[in-house]
Amino acid sequence: MSKIRKTWAEKVGKASNLVVKFRIETSVEKSQDPACLIQGCIGIPSSPESDDEKYYLARVLVNETVLPIIRPDLDIRILDMTIEQNTVQKHTVEVENIAMPRFMWWEKEYVENPYMRALPMKQLNQRFFDIITNSHEISAGGKLGIRFGTNDTMWMKFFQHVLVEAKMRELPFPFFLDDRYSLNLSKDSLVSSVKEGYSTRAFDACTRWIKRSNREFDLVKYGEYRHMEDFLKKGQMLIQPSQNFADESYNLAVKDDENSVSVFGIRIKDGTAIPAHRLRGREGRYSMMEFSASMDRDYMMYCMAGVLSPTLFSHFGSYDSCVLIHDMKEFTKRVSEGTKASFLPESFDYAYGKVTYLDPLDAIKPTPSLSEDSEKTIPFLKHFRHTYQDEFRFVWTPKTRGKQNLEKVVISIGSLEDIAEIIRI
Repeated sequence: MSKIRKTWAEKVGKASNLVVKFRIETSVEKSQDPACLIQGCIGIPSSPESDDEKYYLARVLVNETVLPIIRPDLDIRILDMTIEQNTVQKHTVEVENIAMPRFMWWEKEYVENPYMRALPMKQLNQRFFDIITNSHEISAGGKLGIRFGTNDTMWMKFFQHVLVEAKMRELPFPFFLDDRYSLNLSKDSLVSSVKEGYSTRAFDACTRWIKRSNREFDLVKYGEYRHMEDFLKKGQMLIQPSQNFADESYNLAVKDDENSVSVFGIRIKDGTAIPAHRLRGREGRYSMMEFSASMDRDYMMYCMAGVLSPTLFSHFGSYDSCVLIHDMKEFTKRVSEGTKASFLPESFDYAYGKVTYLDPLDAIKPTPSLSEDSEKTIPFLKHFRHTYQDEFRFVWTPKTRGKQNLEKVVISIGSLEDIAEIIRI
């Protein structure tokens, strides 16, 4: 029967002396999702004779038409199939009911646009790690679950795309296992921050606050209680040079090159590059190109999060407290006024705002430059591996070009007790 599949695939859209007219219903076994109904006609080189051969042909038609990956768990029902002599020059296929399990459509979506085809194995592994980090949350009992309070399906879709790419490469499952998924408890391990008692306290503290409070918050600052108490009562802020965050002592949640942004593109035949996500419909072998844009100077920064998350207590440094800011407008005003003496307006440009997270396979323009075409400058652009932090930052950039010996500084902007509160786990 493999010959029928191979020959049929070669004959699609070409003249054939046989044509099969079909109506097929398919769904995933044990799935509550509606079935997908496919109907049409298509040329085949030889006629199936037994029921087993007809079901095999039906499976081939379903997989080639809707989901081009053979799935053993597909439930196939042949509603109507007739085979007759014909000299048709083309085939027709219609999908009458497109209701299908989402993961099947995501698989189909990736097969039609395999944007990770040229991605080196190291980067593919890293991408999978980034997706897992963004879609999972530490919960009570030191368990991993779906991210706290999110309904975003983007990460589930990316997860499915990587699995399809792994299957296309015929990688052993689970191909993605490396030290970051092991129980070695290194600072870069996914489970390094999963500690039963600590994780439970963090989860319970977040849950209690959400249940008892009718107030909304705008920003969150995580840290040790003694520092968070000073932040609440004195407005004490540790503002650091951007270069400090590249230090190897930091874990993956904090460590980053804050002075540059790198993304990947696909080199096409004329020597130019396109975003990897735009590979759809192009044939041939491609190579990845990395593009970077860098700041020509260091800058000072103060970072906060926009989400209350049990995971962030540990990812940022095994912290036991956080301060919730309830009045964004008033807080940004106080930061602006309270830091002018240290960062003179004639010497520094001041800005604040939410960070924009870039998918490195879907962020590049046809030219290498990022900064010229970006709505935000590099201090407000980050790799999408950090998306779960929902970062908000304050930035002071020297007006003088070139590297400078910037030093961290502690500034107090006054009590925040009227616009903030503290949570201790």
